[in-house]
Amino acid sequence: MYTMVPAVHAPAFAELRRRAAEEILPKYDILDPKLPVVTDQDGTIVTTADALRTMLLDTFDLPIHWPKVVDTLKGAGVSKMYITGPDNLFHRLDRTKSNFEVVTVGPGKRSRPPAQALMTA
Repeated sequence: MYTMVPAVHAPAFAELRRRAAEEILPKYDILDPKLPVVTDQDGTIVTTADALRTMLLDTFDLPIHWPKVVDTLKGAGVSKMYITGPDNLFHRLDRTKSNFEVVTVGPGKRSRPPAQALMTA
């Protein structure tokens, strides 16, 4: 188990969730996802706009259940996980490392062609 400091994904953020539901999300058209999305709260696969909206709000005040997420991803045949932005957590989790190749993607992490390809271009 990993404890987030400061606390996030906790009931203390219920008011923030309410405000996001009332003031932020109504400003955007949320459509059915074109690709399946896995919730980090319980590993369910989201395929509708309503479920996606709920998932976005659940991130404020519900805990993450990473083992269920890993089980869903593995069951779907995922073997490589791309983490966008700084990876301060996922590469350290045994459950993640033992089930996926973890690749961090973000500023300064652009993939570059091999030097040989640059010299022949």
